[in-house]
Amino acid sequence: MADYDSGATGGVQVCARIFGSAIPMQICLHEIKRQIGKTDGLSCLDVGFDNGMMIRQLRKWGGKWHSLVSSPGIAGTVNALVEDNVGVMTDSVLPFEDKVFDVLVVREVMERTVDDTAFIQECHRVMKPDGRLILSVRHKKMFTLMNLVRRIARVRAEDLQWARSGYSEKVLFNVLKTGFDVTGVRSYTRFLVELTDTFVRSSSKNLTPSRDGERLLRIYAMARPFYSLAYQLDMLFFMTRGYHMVVLGKRRAWRARQAPILHDGRTIGEAVLSRANS
Repeated sequence: MADYDSGATGGVQVCARIFGSAIPMQICLHEIKRQIGKTDGLSCLDVGFDNGMMIRQLRKWGGKWHSLVSSPGIAGTVNALVEDNVGVMTDSVLPFEDKVFDVLVVREVMERTVDDTAFIQECHRVMKPDGRLILSVRHKKMFTLMNLVRRIARVRAEDLQWARSGYSEKVLFNVLKTGFDVTGVRSYTRFLVELTDTFVRSSSKNLTPSRDGERLLRIYAMARPFYSLAYQLDMLFFMTRGYHMVVLGKRRAWRARQAPILHDGRTIGEAVLSRANS
C-alpha cells in the first residue's frame, strides 16, 4: 500500500481513513501479530511503517516502542498520532546503540535498500542477543500474471525506484543466515487483493495528503468495496502462496555460514553438479 508524506494535522485524518479502507495494511498487521508474540515489557522498534495508524496499532500491543519512518513529513504525522519516539531513517542506518531492542519489525524496507545485507547487519547490531526480527517483504514470484499487471500499471520496482521487486524464500534466507535463524514464514495477500492494490497504488502514485488529500480519500473510498470483495473471493485460493511474506528470525551470533569444502577445493554442491554432468 502506498505510504505518504503528510502535514501533521491534515495527514492524521487522511492516514486514518486510508487505513480504514486499506485491507492490505490490515492483513499485514494481522500476520505480523501472529509472528511477533507478546511484547509487554519489551523494547521494540518498527521501521518502514509510514502510515501512522499502523504504528499506533503496533504500540497498542504493549512494550516500549520506537519508530523510524522515511521522511520528516511522515514523522510529523506519526508524532501527532503517537506523540513520542519517532525518528527518520537515513541511508539504512539505525540511529541506536548496540543491543537495545527485544523486537524489531520491518515493513517494505528491504526492497528499497541497495545493500540489504548491510541493513540486516544493522538490525542485528541494535538487537539484544535473544531478539526477534519480523520482516514483511514482497514475495517474488517468477511466473505470475501479476508481473504483467504491474508492468501495465507501472508499479514495478523500477517504476517505484526500489532496489528490487521482492524476495523468494531462498534469497531471503541467504540474506538472513549470517545472523538469524528463520523460525517462521507465512505468506499473505492473494491474487485479487493484490490486483486491487496494484491499481490503487498506480492511481495514488505521487500524491500526498498535504496537496492531494481529497483525491486520495476518493481513491480509497472507491477502492474499499473492491478490496472487501477481493478479500472474500481470495479465500477460495487459500492453498496458493501469497504475494507478501512475514518472516520471523531469531537473532544469534553473527557468523558466515559457508558450505563445507572438500580436499580438492570444491564445495559439496559443486562436486554433485560435476558428477551429474559427467
